[in-house]
Amino acid sequence: MKDSSNYKINTSLVEAELDGEICLYDPANYKYLNLNYSASIIWSFLKKEYKEEEIISKTIQSFKVNYDQCKNDVSVFLKKALDLGLIHIN
Repeated sequence: MKDSSNYKINTSLVEAELDGEICLYDPANYKYLNLNYSASIIWSFLKKEYKEEEIISKTIQSFKVNYDQCKNDVSVFLKKALDLGLIHIN
């Protein structure tokens, strides 16, 4: 994935916050997904339409982790979200 990619959230998803974590429901395939706290933080950055490098920077600030680990974790999340149809590249 390119660091300059613009990610867009799938607008058909239904979203709710429960105890600081995001729960997603995709009515197109009747799937429900509960994001853990760190994934929920990344999701909040996606809602603000941050690019990947901005998401990494903000996540480092939120969790005080090193760049390489954060970049890997964010990349894994974005790939999984793309594979599941939660987001797309615009």
